[in-house]
Amino acid sequence: MKKTLLLIIVVAILLFLVSCKNNDLNSLEEIDSNENDLVIAVNKYRINSLKFLNEAIEIFKTINPDIELNINIMQAGDLSEEQFFKVINTELMSGKGPDIFLGTFPFDAYMKKGFMLDLMDYMNSDNEFNSDDYIYNIVEASRVDEKQYVFPVEFMFPKLYVNKRILDEYGITIDEENWTYEDMGQIVEQICGGGNSVNYYSFRSNSFTDLYTLNIKNNIDYLVDFKDKKASFNTPEFRDLLKTLKIFSDYEYLNKDKVNFNVLFVYCQVTGYSKGVLDYLGGSREDYKLIRIPKWREDSKEMFNAIFTGINNNSKLKDEAWEFIKFFISEGYGIKYQQYFPINKAANNWKKELYLKGYNELSTEKYYDFGIHFEILNKTIPFNESQEYSDKLDKMIEGRNYHSFLSLPINEEISKFFNDEQDIEQTVRNIQNKVELYIGE
Repeated sequence: MKKTLLLIIVVAILLFLVSCKNNDLNSLEEIDSNENDLVIAVNKYRINSLKFLNEAIEIFKTINPDIELNINIMQAGDLSEEQFFKVINTELMSGKGPDIFLGTFPFDAYMKKGFMLDLMDYMNSDNEFNSDDYIYNIVEASRVDEKQYVFPVEFMFPKLYVNKRILDEYGITIDEENWTYEDMGQIVEQICGGGNSVNYYSFRSNSFTDLYTLNIKNNIDYLVDFKDKKASFNTPEFRDLLKTLKIFSDYEYLNKDKVNFNVLFVYCQVTGYSKGVLDYLGGSREDYKLIRIPKWREDSKEMFNAIFTGINNNSKLKDEAWEFIKFFISEGYGIKYQQYFPINKAANNWKKELYLKGYNELSTEKYYDFGIHFEILNKTIPFNESQEYSDKLDKMIEGRNYHSFLSLPINEEISKFFNDEQDIEQTVRNIQNKVELYIGE
């Protein structure tokens, strides 16, 4: 027990040594003894995040000269994510921990334990904060019990491409506003079911697994009753969904190392206006069309994923941390540093205009604070096609109305079913039992 405690303390000290330049720390006690030390915990945010965060912090100091802080970055370093979270959890349980979270963390657990500050009071009382500056449906869907424990910094969402060359060959037209998973399964069976001179495939290897995860999260309110702690997986409806997804599994393209242009569907995350199917398949752009993902149920939600930021409820520097939150969701920060759709409307519109026109001139002096320069893209896509694509993405963004902080323990059971290791009855029983055990804890 003593060795374990010693290891935790040593690991925590090592973590805090990852800090901003000129702010190297030697121990946890040094942070605790200085009330002006603000710590930002970062996880799964960006490659080389320490480098650009150091740069961003210098900009923050320039914009906010009255805030005098020693700002430190806390990252996992050589630790696994699980070890990293254990260290943070130990600190939180002792009433300490980082002041700010940025990236991907077990926010669901932090919220339940009261570790996250509700930002609504700041949002309502700060005259500099204007909710109209942000993509409201994304912000609102990030709330839990009407509380804004975390704020989305940037976001992405799932999309589906269909190979229109293959559809045309079979004379198939998809009514994307009304089609269902049953329709999708029938199309896969018709095209990929054999008897063809060319081998066609449903999805790339394992990409359809994200599709069933999406279905679970989009329908979590139907499948799980958290109030009464009941699950609804052992139903004919869920069995039918699994059977359809099994069809996708049976005809997937298994070679991860070789590009195949006879893949019928491409499922991926759309992360920005300039990110197209070429980023995911390497195939001919003309062959693929962006299409609406079918809904499993009429009331299925439209999920998004996001990079979040939030404030530790234990922080002694909540006011200063809030200033940082506003910095992370500002127009300049969104343009300069965010690689996905910025939550800031002006930053998002700036990036869309860049995609449409191939260039964008500076329009306000605030860009100069962030060192944003004139940018040029190699414009090879016709403007009309670009406008149609961006309009479709905008419509998809407007429809995003759900984010799930949960991770249900079901993937192992579903994988066994797809791999013919257990039948569908055993699968739904195991899922039902595991989920009810999980939500009952």
